[in-house]
Amino acid sequence: MSAQARPRSIMGVNYGVTSEDLAGDLNFDQLQHDPALNWRVEKRPLMDGQGNPAGRMMGLFREDNDTFLGSVSAGYEVLQNSKLLTLFQPLFEQGVLELDCAGTFRKNSRIFVIGRSLKARPIEPIKGDEQLPYHMLYAGHDGGTAFRSVPFSCRLMCTNMMPGIFANARRASNTEIRFVHRRGINQYLETLQQMILSSTETLQGIERALKLLSGVPVRNPAKEYRKLLNLPTPADRADYGTEEEFERAMDAGKHKVRWLMDSYAREAETTPNLALDSAYHWLNGVTRHVTHDMPLKNGNSRMQRAIVGTGSSLINRAMQHALQIAA
Repeated sequence: MSAQARPRSIMGVNYGVTSEDLAGDLNFDQLQHDPALNWRVEKRPLMDGQGNPAGRMMGLFREDNDTFLGSVSAGYEVLQNSKLLTLFQPLFEQGVLELDCAGTFRKNSRIFVIGRSLKARPIEPIKGDEQLPYHMLYAGHDGGTAFRSVPFSCRLMCTNMMPGIFANARRASNTEIRFVHRRGINQYLETLQQMILSSTETLQGIERALKLLSGVPVRNPAKEYRKLLNLPTPADRADYGTEEEFERAMDAGKHKVRWLMDSYAREAETTPNLALDSAYHWLNGVTRHVTHDMPLKNGNSRMQRAIVGTGSSLINRAMQHALQIAA
């Protein structure tokens, strides 16, 4: 029986994603029989208007309703939803993860399952300010989204999300596992389960960096947000030929800085007094903006964007910038 589709949230906050609510009597076995999640994808030749093959590209279609999901090369290997669910299931049965939610993104072209890690301890950069560890299994049938396995944490105080990154990482690849859809991908998935467990545990690696940031003051958060967004600051005046050019450059993007400063102000309500006006407070302004306030486009969800989308990249860049402030 299919679970009722409705807005689902992690820890009580609606992130704008329609997914299957797995609370109550539902269990992981039922996912395998839920038509909202476990539908099959077929790879077919693309045809022109006369019914002839249109080059060497192939198309991905849902078998149940013929919805076109994306175009791919001949070497693309379909990773069926059932295989993804089978991969993740032992982690729940063995008590590694506790099922939180599952569902689809981008008009059902991408599927995800999220579980809370029961083996990794919560991150606690400041006493009483915990972040719970989670893990997302994510794949797409749009021809461009690889299979991804991504750890992340969710802050109890404000439910901001932090993708799994290391302090010295230039991008979130140290803890993220990614496979493209090529021949043999299905054979690799069985050996991936231990890698998923290991990458979840490595989320602890950012705790020391966050502790460091909590003791570093940020005297001008707006200026640092401008630097994060690659916008000029008053110190860059000499780089512009005229005052008018400089004012135009300063005006560009100021609404983005205002958004971040609004999130920074709201974070003052949840940041422990010990870390107020610190680099940790400044970083949480970014995670709050991405998780709760950033405008949505093209059918994206906040949860998707914070964990595997553009918001994840922004949070990662903010972590690197905060560490530069602390250096």
